[in-house]
Order: sequence, then C-alpha cells, then structure tokens
Amino acid sequence: MEYNSPIRQFKKQNKKQNKKQNKKKNTIIFIVLGLLCLSVVIFAIVNSQTKNNSDINENSDNISKTILRPQDDFYTYVNEKWLKNAKIVPGKASSDTLNEVTELNEERILNILKELTSKQNGKNTSEQKLSDLYKSVIDTENRNLQSITPIKKYIDAYDNAKDLKELLVADLLAYKEIGNSSILTIEIIPDARDSSKNILCFQGLTTHLSKHTLDSEVATKAYEEFIATLLKLSGTKTKKAVSEAKIVTKLEKDLAGVSLESQELHDVDKTYNVFKINDLSRLYSGINISMLIKDLGYGNVNYVIISEKVKFEKSVEYFIEKNLEILKLYAKTRILIWYGKCLSQEFTDAFDILNKTLFGVEGSIPIEQKAVKAVQGMLFDDLGKIYVENYFKEDAKKDVKNMISKIIEQYKKKINSANWINRATQEKAIKKLEKMSIQIGYPDKWSDRLNSIEIKNYENNGSYFLNICEIQKKLTELDKEDFKKPVDKTRWEMPVYTVNAYYNPQYNGIVFPAGILQPPFYDANASEEQNMGAIGAVIAHEISHAFDSVGSKFDENGNAFNWWNIEDTENFEKHCEQFIKAYDGIEISDGIINNGQLTLFENIADVGGISCMLNILSEKKNPDYKLFFESWAKIWRIVATPEYLKQLSTTDVHSINKVRVNRTLANFEEFHRAFDIKEGDKMYVAPKARVGLW
Repeated sequence: MEYNSPIRQFKKQNKKQNKKQNKKKNTIIFIVLGLLCLSVVIFAIVNSQTKNNSDINENSDNISKTILRPQDDFYTYVNEKWLKNAKIVPGKASSDTLNEVTELNEERILNILKELTSKQNGKNTSEQKLSDLYKSVIDTENRNLQSITPIKKYIDAYDNAKDLKELLVADLLAYKEIGNSSILTIEIIPDARDSSKNILCFQGLTTHLSKHTLDSEVATKAYEEFIATLLKLSGTKTKKAVSEAKIVTKLEKDLAGVSLESQELHDVDKTYNVFKINDLSRLYSGINISMLIKDLGYGNVNYVIISEKVKFEKSVEYFIEKNLEILKLYAKTRILIWYGKCLSQEFTDAFDILNKTLFGVEGSIPIEQKAVKAVQGMLFDDLGKIYVENYFKEDAKKDVKNMISKIIEQYKKKINSANWINRATQEKAIKKLEKMSIQIGYPDKWSDRLNSIEIKNYENNGSYFLNICEIQKKLTELDKEDFKKPVDKTRWEMPVYTVNAYYNPQYNGIVFPAGILQPPFYDANASEEQNMGAIGAVIAHEISHAFDSVGSKFDENGNAFNWWNIEDTENFEKHCEQFIKAYDGIEISDGIINNGQLTLFENIADVGGISCMLNILSEKKNPDYKLFFESWAKIWRIVATPEYLKQLSTTDVHSINKVRVNRTLANFEEFHRAFDIKEGDKMYVAPKARVGLW
C-alpha cells in the first residue's frame, strides 16, 4: 500500500439465481411446496453505497449465502453481503475498507477537536492550535465575507507584471509571504544516489490533474469551466475568464502529454536527472537561476535534480517574453487552486462541481469533516500525540513487532532458496533485510518542528487562510534548514492516524501507523489466520517492496545502486514480464482493463506478501487456509463510481481490488486446494501461468 494511493475498484456483478424451498409442516402429512425465487442483484458501481462502521469487524456471516461459488469469483463470494449493502457517502467517489476505518478515525478526531473547542486552552499549546485551526475552518460566515481578499494582493501582483522578471518578483513575493511559488517549484528530497544528504528537486510548470484525467472532451470542458469559475471569482469578467481558461487548460494538456506514466514516477532511472545550474540558466533565457535560488534562500547550489526531464524541458519552452500573458494566467490559477478551499463557499462549490464531472462524486462532505481533514493534514504531530494517547494500545505495537520479526526471518529463507539469483546477490539481499528500519504505531520521538507557529481563529484576527500560510511558511523555512543537514531517516512521512502503511526505498524502512493497527487489519481477538491474511500480508507486502521492480534498485543504505549482476538482472526482468502478462488485460468493467505494466511493482509485492505468509502458515498445526484467504479478500473490498474506476485504471499503480484479490490468490496451489478449484472453474489458473518472484 502507498499513501496517496490506496484505492481500488470492482466491476458490475450479476448474481446467479438462488432457489429456495420453503417447507410447511402439516399435522397429518408433510406438504412440500417448491417455490422458485429469481433474485437478480446488479452490483452497479454508480449506485453502490457504504455501510455502517459497526460492520467493519464482521465475521464469516458475510460469506455468500447464494449459489455463488468461490471457484467462480472468490472476491464477490467473500464480500457479497458487504457489496450489496455498501454506500458511497456524499462528497466521495468510493468506499472501501480503508475508507471505513478512516471514517472511524475521523469520528474520533472530530470528538477530540470538539472537546478542545469546548474549553479554555493555554496559549500556543497544541490544544489551542488544534482548536483554533478547527474553528477557522468551520467559520464559513467569516470566510465568505473575506471571499477573494486574502489572496487578492498576489493575484494583482501577477496581473501587473510587465515582463518575465517582474513576474518572477511577484512569484518571489508569494513564496516569501505564503510559502508557495507558482512558477518555479523547489522541493527538498534525499539524494537518490546518496540518501544521507538532501538535494534540491527543481520543477518547472506542473499540472493540477494527473496525466490521463483530461483525455476526454467531457473532462477537458469540465476543467475549462472550473478554471473559468476560479478566474471569475478572482475578479475577471466572464467572457475573458472563459477565454483564459481555455489557454490554461491547453497548457496543462501539453504538459500532461509529455509527463511520465504513474509507474515511471517511481523509477529512479527515469526520475534522477542531474542538471548543473549553468545548464539550467542556459535553458531559462534571460533568467539568472543561480541568483533566483539564492533569493529563495537556498544559498549556492551547483546542481539540482529534475524528476521529469521531458516535461520540464517542455515547460521551459513557455519561458519567453511573448508567452508572458500565458505564464501570468498560469501563476494566478495555481494560487487560486492551492488556496481556493481556504476561502469562500463559492470556491468550494467549484471544486465539488469539477469532482462530480470527473469522478462521479455526488454532494459534498460536511464542513466538520472538511475541518477534520484540514487539521489532520496540517498539525499532524500535535493531533497524533492526542490520538495515540486515546486510541492506540501498546499491546498492538508489541504484537505487530513480533509478527514483523517472523516475516523477516521467513523472507531470509525465501531469498536463500531463490535459485534464479546467485549467492552473492542473495547475501546482499539478506543484508538489506537486516538493515531495514521498522517503525510501528508512532515515532520514537515526536516532532516539535511547528511549535513556534501561531494559529488564530477569526475572533483573534486570524483566518483559515492565514493559518495555512503560517504553517506553509514554517515548513518552507524548515526545508531550507534541512537542506544543509543530513537526511533524518527517522522522520515519519505519514500521520500516525493514517489507515495505510509504506516502504521507503531511500530509507530502507517500513512504517505501520497506529491508524491501520485495528480491525479488520489487526484484531487482538481475531484468529491467527485472520491477522495473517490481513495485517500480516500487508506487512509482508511492504517488505516485498524492498525487492520489487522499484525497491530492488536501492541498496541496504537506501542508495540507488545496482547490486545485481547481469544474469540476475536478466532473470529478474523475465519474472517481471511474466507478472505483466498475468495481470494485464483483465476486464474490470465495461471497456476498462487492468494494466499489468502500470501495476507491476505492486503486484510483485502482493504476491510476495501472500507467499511469505503462506510459508509461515504452513508451519502451523492444522492451519485454516480458508480463513486466511477470506481475510485478504475482505480488506480489499470496495465500491466506486465508474468515472473514478476509469481514472484509477490509468493512474493507480495498484491493481483494481477485485483483480488484486482474485488474480493474486490464484497464483497459489494452497488456494486452489482450499476451495477445490479445478480446471474449468473461472478462478482456475494453470500452474504454468501462475507467477511468483520470492
């Protein structure tokens, strides 16, 4: 699983007929009445809806009670009841197990925030900051009164620029005062070749939407209307706003057309492009890039990393005086997109309308939920400490730590028994396992990076916008400090209440936040098989990422370094081709197909995770394989809109959930035996077509 990415889909299912006999007992004889009842239930993603959180920790009663067989469609067989009753709540495009647990956590956090707002909190304490940030978000009356005012100064500065130099001055003003640059974005990241030091990642113009989102005329039109609305809200006349929105959309489509595919963005060989500052300055005709970087506060820099070389070079083509008006429009729309949600309801409505067209989202989430998400995303350490104190049990941390130790030991056995790599490579892989850092629940040391910031509600002359700027400016300041320091590999990239987990190849570390260590992923009262099929398989999945098509390019220290010999590499690539073929072309829904290339490294991790847990399970006396496989199927159940499904099929590096369950489990003989799957069954995959790496 990945942060930013953890959502999958299922396609429409037609249930088979379910014959029921009702027997009525008579005092003299038994009269058997045969009643044929045709029950056709269409699993339409559009009309699917989420169920109550009380059903999260359900038992085997969820298993299909109709004549649907596990041999035909295991995913639907296990999740039939849930899929039938599930709902997509207003403001969202999908619902799945991750979302259900996330919603539970958000309810808890909302209770925390409401309690904090009901009492007096000491000035500049975590409690005061959390309370006032929450208040500033839900105060829609004052936000509506302010409207565009908070960012009008920066919009005007872009509008009034008479040449490129003045435009960059306007951009520098925005960077220093609100913490964001629209024109030239700089990010601090660990150097992939030497992960102990930080480096500047320099970006040109970017796109708001992902590469394939604007592929259709409908989507393009919706985005044009969205941009036009933002421009009108900033003060532009309607006719001009419509015309300018077309220009901005065309620019973004040009950039999207040369952007990397989602899976390529994870490939260090494609994203590690070194540019010397002098070469960069030559590309930007008339702009002293070295001086600009100094003005931004990063001092003397000899080289930077460009993550998307072709896209960057395309964006540089726009940096000429004749394109000044296009760049001004672009800069304005960036700031409107970034900060619009902090302003009036009209901006929020514009985002909702766009989401409806692009992703089939109906309605909007309540303002209290929006406030929870805002606080979660900004003051995550302050909030995380309180969340852990109230909702995380230390026993879970100890239990999961023991589970991880067993999985790592099992992985060592798997690597040592892999006959397609030589002994030297096996030893390096074992070394990487032994140096892998493990973080569970919450950080060993909470960050105090935002302790000095001031957060104020409207009553104290603050605002949602000013609070966001205060946080963003501080983070930018900290970035500059970090740039001069070694990389802190103990820092968490994910808030502790997040329902997810990740492997960081540059840290060679796995992280399992407190948020995911609860039912149905982890349950202290569940059977060992249930936990092994859920959190156990997720843990093994993350460890597998260290040796997939992405993680395998990094050594035990997190440096991008080729530690494979030529023969090993060739064998590895052959396995990858088999994986691509196995997962490619599987129909998700009408006209929507799973992409084996896009989902390669996540599929490797899924199969590796299941394989590892099956090895551990085989050492148990009388293991319940059925319960194990059912547990895996339950944690990936999902319903979603068709529009969102289509989007994910082109951008999500994970296979769609149904494919993730059915095709992954079909690679294992234990699965075929457990559910008596034979040749001719829809779930059957011939041994020669099954894939595995570790």
